Amino acid sequence: MFEQVLVAVDGSTTGKRGLEAAVGLAAGQKGTLTILDVVDGTAGAAYVGDMGYVPAGYIDSLLDDLRANGRKGLAMADKTGAKGGVSAKTVLVE
Repeated sequence: MFEQVLVAVDGSTTGKRGLEAAVGLAAGQKGTLTILDVVDGTAGAAYVGDMGYVPAGYIDSLLDDLRANGRKGLAMADKTGAKGGVSAKTVLVE
């Protein structure tokens, strides 16, 4: 019935439970699994307290860290899929 299953992950406990449910659904339906993580490019525009000026290097570093954490989370999610017998595609978007 389900040929494709899409699940978004964020590293949270709830996200991990959603991933496990998606793996079970994809495995049970012999479907494909796509695991998605979204990097919020507006994170650098968040309130920074009394700093006033925020150097561009800070924002670049923050985004690089968000991307790295997203890739790390996707790699762990991919392993969860493999343990469940599901071939997964991972996608990191901004």
